[in-house]
Amino acid sequence: MSDLDPREVVASFDSASVLHAATVAALNGQPFPQLGNSALAGLAVRAASQLPWSALRGVYTRIGASEGINPKRLGDVDLAAVAASFADRYPERRYPAVLLGSSNGALTHLSAAMQVPWLPDTLLVPVARAGDTDRPDQALEFGRSVAPTLLKLHGVSSFGVPSTWTVSTDRGDTSFVLKAEEDIRRLEGGALLIASAHGVQFRIPDVKALDRASRKLLERFL
Repeated sequence: MSDLDPREVVASFDSASVLHAATVAALNGQPFPQLGNSALAGLAVRAASQLPWSALRGVYTRIGASEGINPKRLGDVDLAAVAASFADRYPERRYPAVLLGSSNGALTHLSAAMQVPWLPDTLLVPVARAGDTDRPDQALEFGRSVAPTLLKLHGVSSFGVPSTWTVSTDRGDTSFVLKAEEDIRRLEGGALLIASAHGVQFRIPDVKALDRASRKLLERFL
């Protein structure tokens, strides 16, 4: 079990987090002023919006970095616990429906009107990293460097997509869902980057270095 608080690893400034909190408030019959923040915080946000973009970008960067977790602890994030924490914030009662989908105001208003929970299909887990905001290539390289390395492919539920893959990585055994074949990207030097349905990236530095059984399974998707 991870010692990371599932409520603390998700960005509070992300639209999914804010709209989810608004829906929780609506189902609890509570107001949601200042996007769930204090009046003082709301005043600070309005004042910051008057700053020139160069200064405002610096403010956003610092706020984002303050919520980021250490890249070395990405493997300790329990996404199942994170998902459960979002579901558990709603009042415990029977609901006629549950809405799932990407964050948007229309869906939030519909949930509030119907008095049913809404759960976002994606959440933002910010990572603490110092970098040049004008160099997205550096951010991509950083993402590749912290992605778990896929060492062995034990099996797949189907040779069509979506398909559940059972694998071994440098951080232990796990399983994930491959939603589309386009989620397997070829990189330079024979490497692959595989994106799971939940957004977790798995890296294969050299396909030829995999065992024969893993390569045969993988070839069915390439």
